[in-house]
Amino acid sequence: MRYIIIFLLVFSSGCGRASFRQVRYVSTRDVDAKELPERFAKLLPEKFSLIDTIVFKYRGRAFSGIGYTYVDTRNNIFKVACLNPVGVKLFEITACENEVKTNFVLEKFSELGDLSKAVAEDIKRIYFNRIPSKDAQIRKTRNKVIFRHQKDEGILEHVFAGVDKTPPFKVSGGSICARLCPQGYEGIPMDNLLITKNYYEKERLIWSVSYYQWHNNHGKIYPAGVVFKHHRYKYELVSRLREIRP
Repeated sequence: MRYIIIFLLVFSSGCGRASFRQVRYVSTRDVDAKELPERFAKLLPEKFSLIDTIVFKYRGRAFSGIGYTYVDTRNNIFKVACLNPVGVKLFEITACENEVKTNFVLEKFSELGDLSKAVAEDIKRIYFNRIPSKDAQIRKTRNKVIFRHQKDEGILEHVFAGVDKTPPFKVSGGSICARLCPQGYEGIPMDNLLITKNYYEKERLIWSVSYYQWHNNHGKIYPAGVVFKHHRYKYELVSRLREIRP
């Protein structure tokens, strides 16, 4: 898509390497699949503000930036601003329900009327609809629990699995800054979290979100390592959590 190419050209090229440790799968034999969505929902904050480093990958090239995101899942509101590594603001967008407002956009983007909507939709796919529908079909495999339900013109799939035992890392935000572990934090179990969201149309994978790492901050969890892939348009967004703001 034309807007993607222009968007990437404005970014300064970065190292582009943003690999994450793979999920450590564990047995789901004793997991109550029906209770997973409710348990997971209790771990998610309704409102939060994050600062992430982001890497866009397109046609073998990688471009880096800094993202500032505010999310209110209860009221379906979010705000996002993106700067390139030298501090130049690329865009600032506010969205409420299905209405998207462009507060600022760099001149190079002004001719692209669908940019705001496209960016907003991808942000929503990462931070919204992370809890399976109550009427979703459930399938449990040896090490995954998979929920599938009708969404728009296709099927939305939520995959829960794994235990995160990656080493400690630093994130600002007033917490002990530790990776999730099997023992959990403040008595909350941290196994079998959401690892993937997939969206299919006519059995073809259109886009996917992979949650490789979750960060626990005072009993609420935040995506610390995310890869969004748009398989139809062949581009990828990689996000690393840097700071949680009140």
